[in-house]
Amino acid sequence: MVEEEMATDAKRLIGVWRVLGVDYDFYHQFNEDGTLRAARSPDLFADSPLFTGEFWFDDGQLYINETEVNDITPRGDEPGIYDAHILASGRLRLTKIEDACEARVDATQREHERVR
Repeated sequence: MVEEEMATDAKRLIGVWRVLGVDYDFYHQFNEDGTLRAARSPDLFADSPLFTGEFWFDDGQLYINETEVNDITPRGDEPGIYDAHILASGRLRLTKIEDACEARVDATQREHERVR
């Protein structure tokens, strides 16, 4: 049985994911058009996202870049680069390869549970 597999295609991430292991509610929404949003609740993606941005894969690695930030510290000018794994449980695990922004790493380098 395969316990995890590398996600190297944006289609594998499309949906809403709850970030696990943090002391606050935090969700990522990966969209088919390559946009990304983060919010404290899935109901807040449209009107009150913490940030909007873009994501893409290059050479099997996930790139995340914020384009607009609201109510949080800006994450920097360079995108974060992560490995993305789909676990046997269906969860998504993101692991930092390179990211100068520790705040983004803290909210991203975790397991995520799909909620939609």
